[in-house]
Amino acid sequence: MKLVIFGGTTEGRVLTEKAAALQIPVTVSVSTEYGAELLTESAFLTVHQGNLTEEEMEQFLLSEQAELCMDATHPYAELVTANIRRACEELSLPYIRILRNEEAADAGEDRVSVKSVEEAVSFLQGTEGNIFIATGSKELEKYTQLPGFRERCMARILPSEEAIAKAVSLGFAGKHLIAMQGPFSEALNEAMLKSTESRFFVTKSSGKEGGFAEKCRAAKAAGATLIVVERPGAEQADRNEEQKAGKQTMTLQEACQFLEGLADGISGREVHEGAHICAREVYLAGMGPGRASLLPAETCQVLQSCEVLIGSARMIKEACQVLTEDKPCFISVRKEEIAAYLKEHSSIKRAAVLYSGDVGFSSGARGMEELLPEECRVIRLPGISSPVYFLSELGLSLEEVVLVSCHGKELDLIPLLLEGKKVCALLGGRNQLSELCEKLISYGLSDVVITAGERLSYPEERIRKGWPEDFAGKETDSLTIVLLEGTERDTDRRSLPGLPDAAFCRGRVPMTKEEIRILSLAKLNLKRDSIVYDIGSGSGSVGIEAALFATEGKVYAVEKKEEAYALTGENAKKLKVSNLLQIKGEAPEALRDLPSPTHVFIGGSSGRLPEIIEAVLQKNDRARIVMNAITLETLETLLRLKKESPHCRNMELIQVQITRVKELSVYHLTESENPVWIAAFGGEE
Repeated sequence: MKLVIFGGTTEGRVLTEKAAALQIPVTVSVSTEYGAELLTESAFLTVHQGNLTEEEMEQFLLSEQAELCMDATHPYAELVTANIRRACEELSLPYIRILRNEEAADAGEDRVSVKSVEEAVSFLQGTEGNIFIATGSKELEKYTQLPGFRERCMARILPSEEAIAKAVSLGFAGKHLIAMQGPFSEALNEAMLKSTESRFFVTKSSGKEGGFAEKCRAAKAAGATLIVVERPGAEQADRNEEQKAGKQTMTLQEACQFLEGLADGISGREVHEGAHICAREVYLAGMGPGRASLLPAETCQVLQSCEVLIGSARMIKEACQVLTEDKPCFISVRKEEIAAYLKEHSSIKRAAVLYSGDVGFSSGARGMEELLPEECRVIRLPGISSPVYFLSELGLSLEEVVLVSCHGKELDLIPLLLEGKKVCALLGGRNQLSELCEKLISYGLSDVVITAGERLSYPEERIRKGWPEDFAGKETDSLTIVLLEGTERDTDRRSLPGLPDAAFCRGRVPMTKEEIRILSLAKLNLKRDSIVYDIGSGSGSVGIEAALFATEGKVYAVEKKEEAYALTGENAKKLKVSNLLQIKGEAPEALRDLPSPTHVFIGGSSGRLPEIIEAVLQKNDRARIVMNAITLETLETLLRLKKESPHCRNMELIQVQITRVKELSVYHLTESENPVWIAAFGGEE
């Protein structure tokens, strides 16, 4: 069981710590560094910090292998909540919204309700007197529209570097800026209002967790007008509307109780005073590509003997075709719901949970066993997977292809194709085949043969063969299987580094020569799934050769010069390197948003080598770093780093000079290249 919580609030922190204490593996996502600092990672708790788009949320939930998502974000964070919901819907992931209870608090007659901060500012335009602001740092800019805001306004914000820097940049400083973590007591609120001589107190309806009642009483005691930015109407109606839609909402107390029950279900702890726990059988049954006639005989017998059928409506409909009598059914594909159903209906001794395809390949059966009650004996019944059926229709067998699943995740299939392999891929989404074909065309692979299978085994089954251009820009069935076959020309890939210099487009951009490139890549000691930075990519020769080896990883080519950036892209397309991503900018700033590297090659540093190395080590202090130096000044910097930096003390320094033999008439002369220093350090011990 894996739980993901979107937090950054009191509720999020309480639930995260509660889950970890119950030994439920949990990852919490917070937007600020301060929110991350309030939580301590452990064996059961992982903290992710940073803002996520809807698409990034989907990828985040997939990478965390989430099986349940709790949305404990702020009641006013409408867009964030909408993105979380959509991401969960796309992944068919159980979603629980944590709601704050509204508090009826007495602020006296001197209370103004507004719908937004903008409306609060509009109200304050015609007033005089100091204003105490407690609506958060994100809204501060709106108050700068008030005449004399620097003298009138007092801002109370979270004590994070980001929030303070933003407030200061807007003009809030000195005694007009209070950085503290809430919630605050009535006495402290009252003291702040009186000490700042505030006539107005602007806050949000933050509920019990946000100390709203204390704010109301403090405003009344201090004689300040309370201006309340009410919650969005959609949030107030969440509980009724979500429940109508079959979704769950919970208060903080309800969610804590839910986690306690969840922990009991995970570990199978149940109290049976003097009672014998009878064994129960739960069959995880693969139903094949779809048609009931393809079900194995054993599966048909099990379905006849089970007391209940569980699964999607489509799977249950197919199963009913082989039954001689009607059976109770529970329609659900969500692991938590299925486990809760079986736990609640403990009298059921024999149940079948139905999955499409085979339970051993890209199946929802994964992780189901861990959620079921302890007394359940789980039996897996294999079915005919869609790829097996598809390849059989084409007269092929599994050992002739590389089988991958791109359902719900992104995989780069081009490196596999260029290794001379036939690739059979299970796709997900109506546009995934179109996007794949567009990518093939952009890398000059328009002659890849594509065979696509849709609605396999059903009467409307369709298997089509064509080129990438035949499928580009066209939708297919949401569950489509494809076979990709490259030509012999496309599969001429070197297994070792050392492409000739002539293989690259040159222009006027400096390039790491073949022999130096071979030695530098050897010192990097890459793996197939390495995440590589090529800093100062130039012509891209090192990054491209790294990408040709690290076919399951990524190479980020960082370059600030326009001509070199363009040349790297031209060479990547020429050599069909699809796992090299270009980053326009100067290091170390350009590295800020990149994933942590495992390996780094520095071909150019523009005199900022110490800063670049420090930035890399902050992301991963075990990254393997290799760089080339041709000037004595750079060598001097390397020697100083080797002496002063703990991370560089194992630095290996070698000098290489390449001499070539050239013909002149009947004579043979030597021609030497400039000597190059290769520095290598860091990496796993």
